[in-house]
This record gives sequence, structure tokens and C-alpha cells, in this order.
Amino acid sequence: MARHILTGEYIIRQHSLPTHNYVSYLFPNAPWVTHEPLADFLLGLANYIFGLNGVVVLAAFSIALTITWTYQFARARGLGTISGLILLIAVMAACSIHWAARAHVLSYIPFLLVYYLLFVADFDERAKCLWISLSMLLWANIHGSFVLGLFMLVCKLVEDLFGYFLKQTSMSFLKWDLIILIASLITSSVNVRGAGFFTYVFEYATNPMIRFHSEESRLIDFSRLLDLHQAISLWGFLILVIATLCLWLFRTKLKSRLAEVLIVLSLLLASLYSMRMIPYFALVSLVALGPQWKVLKESWSKSGINKNFLTLEQRLDIQEGTTHTFQRICLILSIIFAGLFLLIPSFRISDFDPTQLPVEAVSQPAFKNENGPGFNYDNWGDYLYWRNHKPVFIDDKTDFYDPEFLKDYTTVYSGAPGFLGVLDKYHIQWLLVPNKLPLVSILPQSSHWQVVYKDQVCTLINRLQGVNATRTILK
Repeated sequence: MARHILTGEYIIRQHSLPTHNYVSYLFPNAPWVTHEPLADFLLGLANYIFGLNGVVVLAAFSIALTITWTYQFARARGLGTISGLILLIAVMAACSIHWAARAHVLSYIPFLLVYYLLFVADFDERAKCLWISLSMLLWANIHGSFVLGLFMLVCKLVEDLFGYFLKQTSMSFLKWDLIILIASLITSSVNVRGAGFFTYVFEYATNPMIRFHSEESRLIDFSRLLDLHQAISLWGFLILVIATLCLWLFRTKLKSRLAEVLIVLSLLLASLYSMRMIPYFALVSLVALGPQWKVLKESWSKSGINKNFLTLEQRLDIQEGTTHTFQRICLILSIIFAGLFLLIPSFRISDFDPTQLPVEAVSQPAFKNENGPGFNYDNWGDYLYWRNHKPVFIDDKTDFYDPEFLKDYTTVYSGAPGFLGVLDKYHIQWLLVPNKLPLVSILPQSSHWQVVYKDQVCTLINRLQGVNATRTILK
């Protein structure tokens, strides 16, 4: 998140996008440009005006809006009050695996909007073309996940193409599918990289450094179903997968739309490959279940199965009515609480999560008095710059660094043979690294290095003055 805030505030103060990696002391003039300018600007603006409280409110607004939209869209397509709320809890649990005040959270809004326009809204094709194109324009400048929007458009085109060959769809639908797809390709190309953004997204997603260091980019580890940190998210995900597959496999009359089947199954497979895709699957799976549930309820109603449950849900649906009094009250209360959170000093958030970042360490004299170049964990680089305004060894923009440099970084990070030579190569005088790294136990065994600070998150290790560690043999 620190990177987005830094870039956003740079845009606000300089009235331009950064063109070089000013965070790095080794490569300060290396070309770099953000691929999320709109998200960076919004997060930076929120921090510039309200501090970290503003960032939290912005992220919370995006999460709340998408969760609300998901429920409303699913209800509009046939999901009931009770069934909808039960599955909504699973959706929220699954999405929580990647709830963070970062650019991807803002991307959920255009993601759901495009899905709504394609499969839920009853708009004419011209209106759809306009709103989808505008959504893709914003999405491409918020996050690289905009390619999911293009994928949804392709799935819709495939569905109508099959329908045309089966004489179930007219040529008019195909024509508008192509028009909307072309218009979306054009508008999503309006970004800092132009059409090259499409290949960049693929290269970024497959970058080994991204998958190596980013836990949410890794394969789902179902062995962690009993781990409190991820159990809730994984169980929510599994519930949605089971509900989706059961309703599709045991449907009676309804033929699922081919495009929605392709989208939901593709996002399911993508979620298994990378956990950061789980929220996208969760959000659309609930909407896609609406028509299936409606048909299943009708079938149960005729056969007398679960009559009490269906009667209760129907009664609640009727009592819910068409007035929006309750929703208005919730909205007013949300605005009031958000205002209090932003303005009351006792609610002020002064720093990031101290269990995830070296918040305590950077406040220590042992760190403030460090001189000379130091080695840091890449995901902490932007935070260290945000706190101290001093360039760092590396930050999380690893897709822009030279491969040879990244190889040296990985050697030190993993404590691989030759890491001492790399420390000498860059004249490293200190290291601030997570406690889980092998370095924390290996390096202090040398008489040339000493631990000067350690807490529950990180360890600060200093080189003894005048010592070259290249030939040191660790025992």
C-alpha cells in the first residue's frame, strides 16, 4: 500500500506521473512508470487529505459497495433473502483473503459493473456499449485485472456465436458483441502503456519474483483449512464452489448461460492457481447462482420439499418490500460513522500494521542511526521510504529491476551459497529482514556481523566496521 500512497502523493505534488524509481538508491534513474495511476491518485489523495484513515475509508467503501452490489444483483436474479444472506457470508469470508487498502480492491467496482451490464441489466445495446467502454477505461487505469473484463466480453461473444450457429441468436447480437469488444479494447488502451499494457499484465502475473514473494499469488494450500489466518477465507471459498457445482449439476429446467459458465469456471481455476483471484470468483459466483436457485425453489415448491423454509423465505421477500427506508438509514449511519472515523483524533491511524511491517524497528535509534547502504526485504522498501524518505536497496517494483540484480537479491534473501559475496559487492552495512529468513540465524554466527535489534516481525543486523565478509566461513 505504501507504494500507491507514495505514487499518488507524487502525482498530487508534481502534477505528473513519476518516470523513474526514485525509491532506489542503486538505480534512482532507472525508468519506471506506474500501471495503476488512477488507483494511486485516489489512495494518495485520501492519505493527503485524511491520512491513513482516509485510505481505510476508501478501501472500506469499495469493499462495502461491491458486497452490496453482489447481493443486490443476486437477489434481482432469483436468490432469496435467507439463501442470499447465507451465501453472502461465504462471499465475504472468501473475499477477506485479499482485503487490503490496495489498488485491486478498487478494481472490484468496475469488475462487477461490467458483469452486471453484460448479464443482469436490461439496457439497449448502445447504452451497454457506452457504459462498458467507460468502465473499461477506468478499470485499465485502476488495476491490471481489467483483462478480466475483456475475457468476459469474449465469453459473451462465444456464447452468441454458438447461439447463431444453432439458430438461437440473431446476427444483431454478434454485431454488438464485436462493437462492444472493439470499443473496450480501444478505451482500455488509453493508459500510460497503451496497447502494450496487455502484454505487461501477462508478464507481471507470470513474473517469478511476484509469485515467489507474494503469498496471495500462490496456489491455494488446502492444508491451511485449520489455520486461523486463512481458514475462514478458504472455507468460504469451498462453500461457494460446492454451491455453484451442486446447483449446476442438479439443475432441472434452466440451461445455464454458456458465457457465465465459462467465466465462473475460469475464475474458479484461476483461484486455485492464484489466491488473489478468489474474490473475483466469489463476487460473480453469487450473481450467477440467482437463476439456478430460482428454478430449484420452484421445483422444491411443487414437490413439497423444504416447504417451511421456502414459505419463510417467501414471506421475508414480501416483507422486504420495495421501499428503501432501511437502506437509507444504513447509508446515513455509514456516512456519520465514516465522518467520525475521519475527523475524531482518537480514531487516528498513525502507521501501518505493526504485525506485518517493521513499524517498531524504524522508530528505534539503532535503525535511525544506520549509515551506509543497507539490505532490506523488497516488500518493505516503499514503507521504509515512506517513513524515512531515504532511498532503499530494493522495493516491491521487482518487475522493473535488472534480472541480474534480482538474482543477487534472491541469493541474499534465501541465504544461498555466495550471499556473503553479494553483501560485499553492494557494500552492505546493515540488513533489515523478516525473522523467518535463514539469514537471521546464519549471519550472526559470523564474528563480522551482530544483531542490534529484534522484535516479533524483523531483525536488524549490522556489519562490524571495517570488516569484509567475503571469506568468512560460517560454522
